[in-house]
Parts: sequence; C-alpha cells; structure tokens
Amino acid sequence: MFENHLKRTKFLLFLQGISVAVTLFLLFTLLAQVNQLSSSSLFLAFAIVLVMLSLNLSSFYGLLKKKLWVFKLMIALYFIQMIGIETPNFSLAFSSGIEVPISVNVNEVTVSLNLLAILVVWLSYTSLNL
Repeated sequence: MFENHLKRTKFLLFLQGISVAVTLFLLFTLLAQVNQLSSSSLFLAFAIVLVMLSLNLSSFYGLLKKKLWVFKLMIALYFIQMIGIETPNFSLAFSSGIEVPISVNVNEVTVSLNLLAILVVWLSYTSLNL
C-alpha cells in the first residue's frame, strides 16, 4: 500500500476514470446493436468488453484504495493496448479510454503504437519501484 497519491498516481487515476467511462459507453453502445449483430460475434464482443470493464474497474478501485497490486494490473492492462495491427481483411487492437497512436502504413498493413499506453506502463512500473 502506498502512502499518498503523487502526481503520477493522480494522472493514472484520472486515466482509469476515463477508461471506465469509455468502456461503459462502449458496453451500452454494444447493447444498442443487439438486433444487428449475429449471436456469436455479439457474444465475443460482450466477453471482451466485460473483461476490459472488470479490469478497468478493479484498477480504478485499487488506485482509489492506494493498493500496490494495482500497478502490476495496470502494466498488464496497458501492455496489451500498446500495439494494434490493421489489414484490409483483419484488425486487432485493444483500447479503452484515451489513445495516442503513431501509425505506420506499409503495403496496406497499418501498425499502430499507442504512446499513452507506453507512458502508463512506464509510470506504473516506476510507481511500483518507489
């Protein structure tokens, strides 16, 4: 348990609050699309959104309660959001909340690097080692 919030933990708390709000909005938007999606794709989308929501909520709660385990969870949560790949037929990227990407396009393949996720991983790692 860390003693008090530093500027970096306040910034992480702010980002997690935004991530929770955006993920909740995504969940409600997905609920509005129930009639338009097939059942298998809807189940997969719900499963991914609910996992992201639970991870965001638990990390937000851990930051509010000043728990040390939350930094490990945030490192894992934002590590999977670092890289996104998009082709004409396939797209894979996990993001919740704010994203600051840098993209490179080579032969119809776009690779994105989320700079904010890298910053959050670095801030969480350095806060863990204080």
